[in-house]
Amino acid sequence: MVKVCTHPTLILAFLMSLTACGDIKGAIEFSNARDDFIARRAALDGRFNTAYLGVPDTGESTYTGEASLAVGTKSNGIVLIGDASITVDFETNAVTGLLDNFSGFDTNKDFSEYAGVLVLQDGVLGAVNPNDVQGQIVGVLTGDGNVIGVDAFWDGHLKGTPIYGISGDTMAADSTFELNGTVVIGVIVIAVD
Repeated sequence: MVKVCTHPTLILAFLMSLTACGDIKGAIEFSNARDDFIARRAALDGRFNTAYLGVPDTGESTYTGEASLAVGTKSNGIVLIGDASITVDFETNAVTGLLDNFSGFDTNKDFSEYAGVLVLQDGVLGAVNPNDVQGQIVGVLTGDGNVIGVDAFWDGHLKGTPIYGISGDTMAADSTFELNGTVVIGVIVIAVD
């Protein structure tokens, strides 16, 4: 089984090129979601990881924002933006999440909305370091005749002290993405605050 990662900066470069493609309404909605994602990701990346002593041991917090997903190649691929919600239970160290409401473009510059939900399961806070969050993102998205299957290991960090949000992306060695039944390269990047 082939497992390859697309670096998050490649997603951002592809996202930048899709501002005025396909139908006008879709392009505007995608452009707005893309801008929100890029701004949130930059704000999170501009902060240090949360100090170990800044990670609470009680309570629960939910962080919301966007997730980007890219699968396939430059000649046959899809880039989507969706909503992301990640909940951290600081007492039990459990991390859960949902990614949904995806829409975006294929390499033919056709805009489509995608049905389905990706679920962050078996998530844990502090697997390696106290400010790490990890979990498995699984699910299927369908749209415009395409089926995207996801079984990807996601690794992120709490950002800021006090905690401002969470940023992370999938890890190539432990992730599998399928596009219409064929294993392809892929990556999911999540930015929530």
